[in-house]
Amino acid sequence: MDLAISTKTFDCTISDGLAHIVLNRPDRGNPIDGEFCREFSLCIAELSERADVRSVLLSARGRLFSVGGDLMSLVKQEDALPRTIKAWTADLHAAIARMVRMRAPVVAAISGNVAGGSVSLMAAADLVVIAESARISSAFAKIGFSPDSGSTTTVTRRIGVARARRRCHLDRSIPRSPTVRCKARRSGWRGSWLRVLPRPMARSSVCFPRRSTGR
Repeated sequence: MDLAISTKTFDCTISDGLAHIVLNRPDRGNPIDGEFCREFSLCIAELSERADVRSVLLSARGRLFSVGGDLMSLVKQEDALPRTIKAWTADLHAAIARMVRMRAPVVAAISGNVAGGSVSLMAAADLVVIAESARISSAFAKIGFSPDSGSTTTVTRRIGVARARRRCHLDRSIPRSPTVRCKARRSGWRGSWLRVLPRPMARSSVCFPRRSTGR
């Protein structure tokens, strides 16, 4: 049985214990906006409570994994901008917090560039498989924002305090090589491997005892 809700910003299929979320607005770079945040929060809330979901795979269609926040939508908000950002991030933060705590392990397959808030979405996964060509960038400093979506926590626990500060303050891209050396298993793979590797990794997690990962 698939999700109880219908979604427009991503697809989610559930089969034999594996839930596969695919960001599905490639024409816009799979942006994070209010609609995505609401749908993603409801999706993760449901998956985290379903006994038939034992593993989650997160991927995206198109050239980019995600451009991060939808800046064009934010510019139009004018005086309503602070209220809009609070509404978006309330849903997104709740979803990411549930991702980190849920018993089902999450595998992220990153085949394209990752920017802004979507970096935290990636870093919240338990296992991350990254294409060699992928570029991971903060972008917050360039638009005068402080990092949101929990990236000060999720990214720091992955690459360490010093690298995370450098990334945030200097808007440095995260090269793939340091990412490979992080505690959770992460690897850089060529595009052809990325199309076939993440699903078996996520599928193998379906067979784990639910409490074996310390959740």
